[in-house]
Amino acid sequence: MPMVNDKLTFFLASGSPRRKEMIDWLGIPYSIRTTAIDESSSIGDPALKSEDIAKQKGFGLCELLIKESKKDFLVLAADTIVSREGLCFGKPSDEDEARKTLSALSAKTHQVFTGVYLGLYDQGRLKEETFHCETEVEFHHITSDLMDLYIKCGEYKDKAGSYGIQGQALTFIKSIQGSYSNVVGLPLSEVILKINGLLSGNFKDRF
Repeated sequence: MPMVNDKLTFFLASGSPRRKEMIDWLGIPYSIRTTAIDESSSIGDPALKSEDIAKQKGFGLCELLIKESKKDFLVLAADTIVSREGLCFGKPSDEDEARKTLSALSAKTHQVFTGVYLGLYDQGRLKEETFHCETEVEFHHITSDLMDLYIKCGEYKDKAGSYGIQGQALTFIKSIQGSYSNVVGLPLSEVILKINGLLSGNFKDRF
């Protein structure tokens, strides 16, 4: 469990209900606070892209909190990218895009990358940690009937890769290698380890 004390305000820089649920499991007080970014990156590598976007979210909030004269806070931000053979699949804009994405992933193996940013502001210093976690997911062939049912339920909306592993998309999954929670949207055990390391003094100073 992270060593977050009463003097430290913990901010989750994400509106994702799935990430909120996982942070709830930690049983520590926190607030949700987000900043408006376009969630884009010029970086091609999907792992580094996920880190870059997470950093944009997290550092943007840190800057805002510092301007508001907030003291002693911890910011957690994350971004999840689904990728196959270097091609990134983001959140679908409509049903057609969701079908195209799921068809591209059907009967194939893809990677899920979640980039994580941690920013600890303490005694006028911003201490940072950025990392990513990778999970390999293999899909069964998605039949047209199963595809229709999934699209109809609307679960594809606001999901990287047009699916959420914790819901009906479990029917697509043949195998997973790596962190399950990473596919949901946050590699929780790795996050706990990194927070503890950050609070213990293992960090990079920005200023």
